[in-house]
Amino acid sequence: MSYFRYAKQQFLQKGYPEGLRRKLLSLEEKRIAASPFYKRHPYNGTMNLRDADLRCVVIPEHKVLYHRIPKNANSSLVSTMLNIFEGGELAERIEDKRYSKKVIQNASELSLSDVESLDSFTKFLIARNPYDRTLSAYLSKVIKRFPKLKPEHPLKQTFGVHRDDAPPPDFESFCRYLAEGGLRVDRHWRPQHDYLVLPIACYDFVARLETIDLDFPRIVAQIAPWRENRTLVGEDAPHRTSAQSKRAQYYSDRSYAIVAELFARDFETFGYDPNER
Repeated sequence: MSYFRYAKQQFLQKGYPEGLRRKLLSLEEKRIAASPFYKRHPYNGTMNLRDADLRCVVIPEHKVLYHRIPKNANSSLVSTMLNIFEGGELAERIEDKRYSKKVIQNASELSLSDVESLDSFTKFLIARNPYDRTLSAYLSKVIKRFPKLKPEHPLKQTFGVHRDDAPPPDFESFCRYLAEGGLRVDRHWRPQHDYLVLPIACYDFVARLETIDLDFPRIVAQIAPWRENRTLVGEDAPHRTSAQSKRAQYYSDRSYAIVAELFARDFETFGYDPNER
């Protein structure tokens, strides 16, 4: 990824005049849609194409494609990829995670020859039980951050616009907020299938966060057979399933029902049983 691309991404994320920002975003989306990858594999999800592309990472030199899905050990996955392919070097920050400008690209940057040889790439992602992922997003992005949210944030507009010291919503209220229009307001709780740029059957490995100690070594054996340590490294690894142990404390029958309905496609796509509570 060139410095120009990085600078442009930063520009698009900042608070420049809305008209200019929208025009630049439109041009960027057209560029991405016209790339060899998306001409061959049009994105049919609900995210804007630029955001979907930023979350689809490719390493052409090593023929790897994977997704950075928030709340699914994303930080550890990026750290592990850097550790494998750059010997542990930490790269400059792009968005909110460590990201390599040397070997890592997005799908829209693949050449035509790379796209034509995509079958030879190892394609994988890490999925997570929607019950646990939704609770994890609530604990880390709502409970911890609610006091710091700006008044115009949809959560503050719904639950605390008239009081600076308003408490965060309880979990069931948060679930109702998702059902009433907040499902795709934040990337940390939007459905996981939104991030996929290929049909699920095209992926070689769909690891699960709940069994990552068993699943991830199989992926590393495929993409980096020389590596002795085949486990995830980084900040997510020690506490990756902490939300699962807290279900009884936060979930009610009503919140279970809401999450099961909202994330029905995630349950089906990634093979989780919504009746297993």
